[in-house]
Amino acid sequence: MEKIAEINGIDVYYIRSSKFKTGSINITFCDNLSKERAYKNALIPSILARGCKTHPTQRDISIKLMSLYGAGFSTNVEKKGEIQLIQFVADFVEEVYAKNYKNLVRELVELLFNIICNPVVEGSGFKKEYFQQERVNNNNIIRSLINNKQSYAIVRCQELMCKDEPFGIKELGSVEDGEHLTETELYKYYSEFFLKKLPVKIFFCGRNKPDDLMEVLNSFKDEFAGEKIKLNLGYREFGTIERNDVVEKMDVTQGKLTIGFRTNVDPDSDDFYALCVANGIFGAGVHSKLFQNVREKNSLAYYAASRIERYKGLMVAYSGIEIANKEKAEELILKQLQEVKDGNVTENEYESTIRMFKNAFNSFKDTQFAIMDFFIGQTFLNTEILHLDEFIEKISNVTVEDAVRCAQNIKLNTLHLLTSNNMEVIES
Repeated sequence: MEKIAEINGIDVYYIRSSKFKTGSINITFCDNLSKERAYKNALIPSILARGCKTHPTQRDISIKLMSLYGAGFSTNVEKKGEIQLIQFVADFVEEVYAKNYKNLVRELVELLFNIICNPVVEGSGFKKEYFQQERVNNNNIIRSLINNKQSYAIVRCQELMCKDEPFGIKELGSVEDGEHLTETELYKYYSEFFLKKLPVKIFFCGRNKPDDLMEVLNSFKDEFAGEKIKLNLGYREFGTIERNDVVEKMDVTQGKLTIGFRTNVDPDSDDFYALCVANGIFGAGVHSKLFQNVREKNSLAYYAASRIERYKGLMVAYSGIEIANKEKAEELILKQLQEVKDGNVTENEYESTIRMFKNAFNSFKDTQFAIMDFFIGQTFLNTEILHLDEFIEKISNVTVEDAVRCAQNIKLNTLHLLTSNNMEVIES
């Protein structure tokens, strides 16, 4: 990947790839997570995708995409650390396979920028019909997050850990944040802040340099002119932490035990690679201590695993348990982490972890979205941007001693138990 331009707060990156028959474009707006803006930011792409001045309905957009050899278009909202990402993504057939359509990429990029910069408006606001319908859709998505109890428990644990920090804010915002929002207020925010003040990162993945993209961007660049905000990943280091235990009751039969930790590993540090290996040994894979000892040998969990959030410096161990086994499961989960800290790591656990990461990161090469997401995250760091093979090499060079040393800095923060409405739980 190479950075090829910087225009009015827009960083343009080119990822050369001849592996695919398609190319991909990712236009990402970046904001610091805040209660005041998260919901607005998440709602805007849904409204913009409904239509623009040149293609005022979704049907018009779809017809245009179909005429471009079935090009695809989607929006996405996520967060990395305390940075909210609002993404507009398109994919297209490489022009070498569409020889009768020489302007395919140019026309697709023009459509993208028209969707982003020239929305359908009524008076001084977004089109009311689009605004109201997409607000309902956004609210339904937010409410539906509770339906997947495993995912909900993980997110809830992280929110509790970071309740006084921006990371505790959902990337889609909260339903109540949109209750009194109007189409006029949102359009004012979009035109005066979203377009003008949010840093933008554009990633182009394809066979040829994005000359058409650059020409179209130059014609739209004034739409983005403005002083950009400074982004903050929100990493914090913790010396001592007071443990927080939370029990939440719902209509469930299987308990969800989630334990949140602070890793105390700066995302810019080379220790991150040691943290990956430590987490792999602890709970990331079927070879891990959590899977083998909590699930397989002692049958205390239906599933048991762990994962890390690099940019915020968090690790969570999550499991599905019989509620009556909460105390035993908690004790055994924490014991597995202590085993890693004490250096009780087998050769199989270590080698299986390295092999797992090699396979996982090599698989990233199979999808353009995964490749772009890999690079997007690195652009927020104050380190040299690594290619996938370089990342794999860094992981491969981690020793057991490195992983153990890194694990010793991990500190328990929050324990969250999602339990049945009818179950009494003895809190530790």
